Amino acid sequence: MINLNSLGWNEFFNNSFKNFDSSTYKCGRISAENKTNYLVLTESGEITGEVSGKYLFESERQSDLPKVGDWAVITLFNNNELAVIHQILPRRTKISRKSGDRKIDEQVIAANVDLVFIVQSLDNNFNLNRLERYLAVVNQSGAEPVVVLNKSDLCDDADKKIESVKERARIDKVVAVSAVANTGIELLNNFIKPGKTIAFVGSSGVGKSTLINALLGYDRLTKSEVRKQDSRGRHTTTRRELVLLPSGGILIAIRPV
Repeated sequence: MINLNSLGWNEFFNNSFKNFDSSTYKCGRISAENKTNYLVLTESGEITGEVSGKYLFESERQSDLPKVGDWAVITLFNNNELAVIHQILPRRTKISRKSGDRKIDEQVIAANVDLVFIVQSLDNNFNLNRLERYLAVVNQSGAEPVVVLNKSDLCDDADKKIESVKERARIDKVVAVSAVANTGIELLNNFIKPGKTIAFVGSSGVGKSTLINALLGYDRLTKSEVRKQDSRGRHTTTRRELVLLPSGGILIAIRPV
């Protein structure tokens, strides 16, 4: 059995769920979104979930449908191996961006995130203007930002870069790490608390996958190839998924597919 508190359940969601008959409905957290269905973490484990026809019909916008990190109101079938999703509980936070498709109001990247690691690398990727844009998105989401300057092994003035970020972005939580050299990972773990959900954002090639694998303790995410001339990763299609960390935190990871 999985304790919902370990998945990020708290008083906010409990109060929202009080309007439902708990003898009929259960709650689960969306851990992955596929083309035709979802994966849902429940007290019984991770199972397949499908949106009910009524829910789909009544959803006016794409953002009304479940996204990774959402808490879903479900009924269970097939010996608790299938969940029908009837609704999502109100989102406490959401990371979203405007969509290029005029028919879609916004693209929700992840829901109910407590802490966001904004990753830049201390090489050619370092760009304060870009960092400010990421900070604006995170601040608007309601989550707490932490700036992570990766590849400190390639930089001789990491402390100077940290101070420039603090001064320009007016943020105190800035750390320098090296995923390749495995230094500073404990600084990230200091921010991760049991039952709290974290996410990583940042440009391709800054080392997000390597950092996530270091936190997980094994290689779950594939690292994107990086062009030598500009240190940027090659474009890959991404899939978001929610996984549990050994520290007790919850990670929304973005993996190339």
